[in-house]
Amino acid sequence: MKIGIDARFLTHPQLGGFKTYTVNLVRALSQVDKKNRYVIYVDRRSSESELPICENFTYKVLPAMLPVVGMPIREQITLRRQISRDKLDIVHFLCNTSPVNISEKFVLSLLDIIQVKSPQNVPNANGITNFKQWAINTYSKWTILNSVQTAKRLITLSHYEKEQISKNLGIAPEKINVTYFGIDSVFSQASPQVRDVWRSKIFPNHGENRRFIMGVGYEPRKNIPLLIEAFSHLAPNHPDLDLIIVAAKKERRMIFQQLAARLGLNGRVVVLASQST
Repeated sequence: MKIGIDARFLTHPQLGGFKTYTVNLVRALSQVDKKNRYVIYVDRRSSESELPICENFTYKVLPAMLPVVGMPIREQITLRRQISRDKLDIVHFLCNTSPVNISEKFVLSLLDIIQVKSPQNVPNANGITNFKQWAINTYSKWTILNSVQTAKRLITLSHYEKEQISKNLGIAPEKINVTYFGIDSVFSQASPQVRDVWRSKIFPNHGENRRFIMGVGYEPRKNIPLLIEAFSHLAPNHPDLDLIIVAAKKERRMIFQQLAARLGLNGRVVVLASQST
Protein backbone atom coordinates (compact mmCIF):
# COMPACT_ATOMS: atom_id res chain seq x y z
CA MET A 1 0.00 0.00 0.00
CA LYS A 2 0.96 3.62 -0.50
CA ILE A 3 0.04 5.45 2.70
CA GLY A 4 0.06 9.19 3.27
CA ILE A 5 0.63 10.71 6.71
CA ASP A 6 -0.07 14.35 7.49
CA ALA A 7 2.79 14.79 9.97
CA ARG A 8 2.98 18.58 10.15
CA PHE A 9 4.04 18.53 13.81
CA LEU A 10 6.96 16.21 13.08
CA THR A 11 9.19 19.17 12.18
CA HIS A 12 7.29 21.83 14.12
CA PRO A 13 9.41 23.64 16.78
CA GLN A 14 6.50 23.90 19.23
CA LEU A 15 6.60 21.19 21.87
CA GLY A 16 3.39 19.59 23.01
CA GLY A 17 1.00 16.70 22.65
CA PHE A 18 0.58 16.68 18.87
CA LYS A 19 4.34 16.82 18.27
CA THR A 20 5.00 14.01 20.77
CA TYR A 21 2.22 11.92 19.22
CA THR A 22 3.48 12.51 15.68
CA VAL A 23 7.19 11.95 16.38
CA ASN A 24 6.61 8.69 18.21
CA LEU A 25 4.04 7.32 15.77
CA VAL A 26 6.25 7.93 12.73
CA ARG A 27 9.29 6.57 14.58
CA ALA A 28 7.38 3.40 15.54
CA LEU A 29 6.10 2.88 11.99
CA SER A 30 9.69 3.03 10.72
CA GLN A 31 10.55 0.18 13.09
CA VAL A 32 7.62 -2.17 12.46
CA ASP A 33 6.76 -1.70 8.77
CA LYS A 34 9.31 -2.12 5.98
CA LYS A 35 6.77 -3.30 3.40
CA ASN A 36 4.30 -0.47 2.78
CA ARG A 37 5.36 2.84 1.25
CA TYR A 38 4.82 6.05 3.23
CA VAL A 39 4.56 9.59 1.96
CA ILE A 40 5.01 11.84 4.99
CA TYR A 41 3.90 15.47 4.66
CA VAL A 42 5.64 18.04 6.87
CA ASP A 43 5.25 21.82 6.95
CA ARG A 44 8.93 22.85 7.05
CA ARG A 45 12.37 21.52 6.27
CA SER A 46 14.22 20.15 9.24
CA SER A 47 17.74 19.19 10.20
CA GLU A 48 16.46 17.05 13.04
CA SER A 49 18.58 13.93 13.11
CA GLU A 50 15.83 11.90 14.78
CA LEU A 51 13.67 11.83 11.65
CA PRO A 52 13.48 8.18 10.57
CA ILE A 53 15.29 7.57 7.29
CA CYS A 54 13.95 4.44 5.59
CA GLU A 55 13.78 3.18 2.03
CA ASN A 56 9.97 3.12 2.21
CA PHE A 57 9.68 6.68 3.67
CA THR A 58 9.40 9.79 1.49
CA TYR A 59 9.16 13.24 3.09
CA LYS A 60 7.44 16.12 1.30
CA VAL A 61 7.47 19.72 2.55
CA LEU A 62 4.18 21.57 2.21
CA PRO A 63 4.77 24.90 3.99
CA ALA A 64 2.22 27.12 5.69
CA MET A 65 3.75 30.50 4.86
CA LEU A 66 1.19 33.03 6.09
CA PRO A 67 0.20 33.77 9.70
CA VAL A 68 -3.26 32.57 10.85
CA VAL A 69 -4.50 31.66 7.35
CA GLY A 70 -1.39 29.65 6.42
CA MET A 71 -2.55 26.44 8.07
CA PRO A 72 -6.01 26.39 6.43
CA ILE A 73 -4.49 27.15 3.02
CA ARG A 74 -1.91 24.39 3.46
CA GLU A 75 -4.51 21.90 4.61
CA GLN A 76 -7.46 22.67 2.36
CA ILE A 77 -5.58 23.55 -0.85
CA THR A 78 -1.87 22.59 -0.92
CA LEU A 79 -2.17 19.28 0.92
CA ARG A 80 -5.36 18.32 -0.90
CA ARG A 81 -3.66 18.82 -4.30
CA GLN A 82 -0.52 16.92 -3.30
CA ILE A 83 -2.50 13.97 -1.95
CA SER A 84 -4.38 13.77 -5.25
CA ARG A 85 -1.12 13.84 -7.24
CA ASP A 86 0.47 11.13 -5.09
CA LYS A 87 -2.28 8.56 -5.79
CA LEU A 88 -2.44 7.21 -2.26
CA ASP A 89 -4.37 4.17 -1.08
CA ILE A 90 -5.21 5.81 2.24
CA VAL A 91 -4.20 8.88 4.28
CA HIS A 92 -3.82 9.26 8.04
CA PHE A 93 -4.36 12.76 9.47
CA LEU A 94 -2.78 12.87 12.91
CA CYS A 95 -3.80 16.20 14.41
CA ASN A 96 -7.63 16.43 14.65
CA THR A 97 -8.15 18.23 11.32
CA SER A 98 -8.04 17.30 7.63
CA PRO A 99 -8.98 18.57 4.18
CA VAL A 100 -12.77 18.61 3.91
CA ASN A 101 -14.58 16.41 1.37
CA ILE A 102 -11.53 14.73 -0.12
CA SER A 103 -12.20 11.73 -2.34
CA GLU A 104 -9.37 9.59 -0.94
CA LYS A 105 -9.96 7.15 1.91
CA PHE A 106 -8.66 8.54 5.17
CA VAL A 107 -8.29 7.88 8.89
CA LEU A 108 -8.44 10.75 11.37
CA SER A 109 -6.76 10.84 14.78
CA LEU A 110 -9.24 12.88 16.82
CA LEU A 111 -7.59 13.12 20.22
CA ASP A 112 -10.23 15.41 21.72
CA ILE A 113 -13.16 17.64 20.70
CA ILE A 114 -12.35 20.69 22.82
CA GLN A 115 -12.92 23.07 19.89
CA VAL A 116 -16.34 21.55 19.24
CA LYS A 117 -17.55 21.62 22.85
CA SER A 118 -16.08 24.97 23.92
CA PRO A 119 -17.85 28.24 22.99
CA GLN A 120 -15.94 30.30 20.42
CA ASN A 121 -16.41 33.90 21.56
CA VAL A 122 -15.30 36.58 19.09
CA PRO A 123 -12.38 38.49 20.69
CA ASN A 124 -12.14 42.29 20.84
CA ALA A 125 -10.31 44.15 18.10
CA ASN A 126 -7.24 44.87 20.25
CA GLY A 127 -6.51 41.27 21.18
CA ILE A 128 -4.28 40.03 18.33
CA THR A 129 -3.20 36.91 20.20
CA ASN A 130 -6.77 36.17 21.25
CA PHE A 131 -7.97 36.69 17.68
CA LYS A 132 -5.39 34.25 16.35
CA GLN A 133 -6.44 31.60 18.88
CA TRP A 134 -10.11 32.24 18.11
CA ALA A 135 -9.45 31.87 14.38
CA ILE A 136 -7.55 28.60 14.86
CA ASN A 137 -10.24 27.17 17.15
CA THR A 138 -13.06 28.22 14.81
CA TYR A 139 -11.30 26.68 11.81
CA SER A 140 -10.58 23.48 13.76
CA LYS A 141 -14.22 23.17 14.81
CA TRP A 142 -15.43 23.66 11.23
CA THR A 143 -12.95 21.09 9.91
CA ILE A 144 -13.74 18.49 12.56
CA LEU A 145 -17.49 18.78 12.03
CA ASN A 146 -17.05 18.39 8.28
CA SER A 147 -14.50 15.56 8.35
CA VAL A 148 -15.66 13.03 10.92
CA GLN A 149 -18.60 11.82 8.86
CA THR A 150 -16.52 10.91 5.81
CA ALA A 151 -13.50 9.42 7.61
CA LYS A 152 -13.27 5.65 7.26
CA ARG A 153 -12.15 5.37 10.86
CA LEU A 154 -11.51 7.65 13.83
CA ILE A 155 -8.72 7.05 16.34
CA THR A 156 -8.85 8.51 19.84
CA LEU A 157 -6.92 8.04 23.08
CA SER A 158 -9.48 6.85 25.64
CA HIS A 159 -12.91 5.33 25.99
CA TYR A 160 -14.06 8.59 27.59
CA GLU A 161 -13.11 10.54 24.45
CA LYS A 162 -14.74 7.84 22.32
CA GLU A 163 -17.97 8.34 24.23
CA GLN A 164 -17.71 12.13 23.87
CA ILE A 165 -17.10 11.90 20.12
CA SER A 166 -19.99 9.50 19.61
CA LYS A 167 -22.36 11.54 21.79
CA ASN A 168 -21.51 15.03 20.54
CA LEU A 169 -20.79 14.31 16.87
CA GLY A 170 -23.23 11.49 16.22
CA ILE A 171 -20.58 8.95 15.20
CA ALA A 172 -21.31 5.23 15.54
CA PRO A 173 -19.10 3.76 18.31
CA GLU A 174 -17.91 0.95 16.05
CA LYS A 175 -16.31 3.57 13.78
CA ILE A 176 -14.07 4.82 16.60
CA ASN A 177 -10.95 2.94 17.71
CA VAL A 178 -9.23 3.60 21.03
CA THR A 179 -5.42 3.41 20.94
CA TYR A 180 -3.81 4.26 24.27
CA PHE A 181 -0.68 6.36 24.37
CA GLY A 182 2.50 4.38 24.89
CA ILE A 183 5.48 5.16 27.12
CA ASP A 184 8.57 6.67 25.55
CA SER A 185 11.66 4.46 25.77
CA VAL A 186 13.52 7.24 27.62
CA PHE A 187 11.39 6.48 30.69
CA SER A 188 12.10 3.66 33.09
CA GLN A 189 10.89 2.71 36.54
CA ALA A 190 12.87 4.40 39.30
CA SER A 191 14.43 2.30 42.00
CA PRO A 192 12.95 2.41 45.54
CA GLN A 193 15.99 4.39 46.68
CA VAL A 194 15.50 7.06 44.01
CA ARG A 195 11.78 7.29 44.78
CA ASP A 196 12.60 7.82 48.46
CA VAL A 197 14.88 10.73 47.53
CA TRP A 198 12.14 12.29 45.41
CA ARG A 199 9.58 11.90 48.18
CA SER A 200 11.91 13.46 50.74
CA LYS A 201 12.32 16.51 48.51
CA ILE A 202 8.57 16.87 47.92
CA PHE A 203 7.59 16.22 51.54
CA PRO A 204 10.54 17.45 53.62
CA ASN A 205 8.39 17.77 56.74
CA HIS A 206 6.32 14.62 56.44
CA GLY A 207 8.73 11.76 55.81
CA GLU A 208 9.09 9.56 52.76
CA ASN A 209 6.00 7.36 52.95
CA ARG A 210 3.27 9.91 52.28
CA ARG A 211 0.44 8.88 49.99
CA PHE A 212 -0.58 11.50 47.46
CA ILE A 213 -2.92 12.40 44.63
CA MET A 214 -1.33 14.13 41.62
CA GLY A 215 -2.91 16.65 39.26
CA VAL A 216 -1.08 17.97 36.20
CA GLY A 217 -1.91 21.09 34.21
CA TYR A 218 -2.88 24.72 34.49
CA GLU A 219 -5.39 25.33 31.68
CA PRO A 220 -8.99 26.11 32.71
CA ARG A 221 -10.25 22.87 31.14
CA LYS A 222 -8.08 20.91 33.60
CA ASN A 223 -10.12 22.46 36.44
CA ILE A 224 -7.33 22.25 39.03
CA PRO A 225 -9.18 24.64 41.43
CA LEU A 226 -12.05 22.15 41.59
CA LEU A 227 -9.55 19.38 42.36
CA ILE A 228 -8.14 21.46 45.24
CA GLU A 229 -11.63 22.18 46.56
CA ALA A 230 -12.55 18.49 46.37
CA PHE A 231 -9.37 17.59 48.23
CA SER A 232 -10.31 20.06 51.00
CA HIS A 233 -13.34 17.84 51.74
CA LEU A 234 -11.25 14.68 51.65
CA ALA A 235 -8.23 15.89 53.64
CA PRO A 236 -9.70 16.02 57.19
CA ASN A 237 -10.59 12.33 57.11
CA HIS A 238 -7.30 11.26 55.48
CA PRO A 239 -4.42 12.92 57.36
CA ASP A 240 -1.87 10.67 55.60
CA LEU A 241 -2.87 11.86 52.13
CA ASP A 242 -1.56 14.94 50.27
CA LEU A 243 -2.21 16.61 46.92
CA ILE A 244 0.55 17.42 44.42
CA ILE A 245 -0.11 19.85 41.58
CA VAL A 246 2.32 20.17 38.65
CA ALA A 247 1.82 23.32 36.55
CA ALA A 248 4.00 25.06 33.98
CA LYS A 249 2.89 28.68 34.41
CA LYS A 250 4.09 30.61 37.46
CA GLU A 251 1.00 32.80 37.76
CA ARG A 252 -1.27 29.75 37.79
CA ARG A 253 0.88 28.08 40.46
CA MET A 254 0.48 31.18 42.63
CA ILE A 255 -3.32 31.04 42.21
CA PHE A 256 -3.37 27.37 43.21
CA GLN A 257 -1.22 28.05 46.27
CA GLN A 258 -3.42 30.96 47.33
CA LEU A 259 -6.55 28.81 46.98
CA ALA A 260 -4.97 26.02 49.03
CA ALA A 261 -4.06 28.51 51.78
CA ARG A 262 -7.57 29.96 51.80
CA LEU A 263 -8.99 26.47 52.26
CA GLY A 264 -6.65 25.74 55.16
CA LEU A 265 -4.54 23.24 53.22
CA ASN A 266 -1.08 24.67 53.89
CA GLY A 267 1.35 21.77 54.04
CA ARG A 268 -1.15 19.40 52.44
CA VAL A 269 -1.04 20.80 48.88
CA VAL A 270 2.33 20.95 47.11
CA VAL A 271 2.51 22.96 43.88
CA LEU A 272 5.49 22.14 41.64
CA ALA A 273 6.82 23.64 38.41
CA SER A 274 6.96 21.30 35.43
CA GLN A 275 10.28 20.96 33.64
CA SER A 276 10.84 20.15 29.98
CA THR A 277 13.73 17.95 28.99
